[in-house]
Amino acid sequence: MSKSTSVLLSIILTALVVGGASYFWAKGEISSLREEMESMQETEEATEATEATEAMAEDVEEAIAEEDRSYDDMWLSFGDLSFYLPKGWSESQAMQSSEGVKFAYISVPDPEYNVQLKITMTEGTTYGENQEPLAQQYEAKVYQVACGGAYACYALVFLDDYEREIVFQIESDQEAPADLDAPWMPSTEVTRDELIQFLLSVALTAE
Repeated sequence: MSKSTSVLLSIILTALVVGGASYFWAKGEISSLREEMESMQETEEATEATEATEAMAEDVEEAIAEEDRSYDDMWLSFGDLSFYLPKGWSESQAMQSSEGVKFAYISVPDPEYNVQLKITMTEGTTYGENQEPLAQQYEAKVYQVACGGAYACYALVFLDDYEREIVFQIESDQEAPADLDAPWMPSTEVTRDELIQFLLSVALTAE
């Protein structure tokens, strides 16, 4: 065997040995990485399962709390019409009537102040004939009605036979600004969507 041939064989043998070692090293690393990824996937699935279980538990707790409320606690009656009170809302003053106007006070949650939602309802509406409703659900339609100041005003049409105009006003023990020079409304967490959903929950008062 010539000297050049011997050198060539040595180079090839060295390459095979080094390459084989690299191959087995890489194979081991891939196997380890695969096991790590499978472990991470199992952890993620376990986390998702835990979050789903916690969410279900919260739903069950809310359902139990809802069942603890009596019918009178869940519904506010304005004569022949009743409205569902969201969780946390409660009637603080029984409905009163004055010259055909009915009103009630509802305590609503607030982290800082004692807040009440005054609801005034009168028969008849003043929305335009061609006016599109803000929202509708089943047989209830809610329309925007113009009003000024710190009020939210709507018209409600239910079953095409009941037409009511409703004014919402927030009252609170929050002090008004000293330099007040315009209509002011106390802060509240009650939203416009909550007021509309309250109106859409209308039902005939149970006898």
